[in-house]
Amino acid sequence: MIEIMGKVASLDVRNMAIMRNRLPRLVVPLASLVDYFGIKFECQSLAPISINSVVYGSDTNGLTFTNRDAHAEAMAKQISLMLNLKPHYIEEQATGKLKQAYIPYTV
Repeated sequence: MIEIMGKVASLDVRNMAIMRNRLPRLVVPLASLVDYFGIKFECQSLAPISINSVVYGSDTNGLTFTNRDAHAEAMAKQISLMLNLKPHYIEEQATGKLKQAYIPYTV
């Protein structure tokens, strides 16, 4: 199990590095992989977000999905094209409404 967690952390750091400086105005947090006696940890800088700062996605683990900024949606669409992700529909758990998303909603 520890090996899998280390691989996931390594892939996460690598994918963030791939996205850095690819799109204007996209801020990717600094991250590094720390190997401490064979156990790998992902260390990330804290993101300056608050409860009202999410403009695309979900901060409630899918209970609600926020999409209130056209620029953020356009950026999500560009990211999905870069990563070959297909647009998909998600269902809000609170309302049951279907909403289109371009990237995983908990980003």
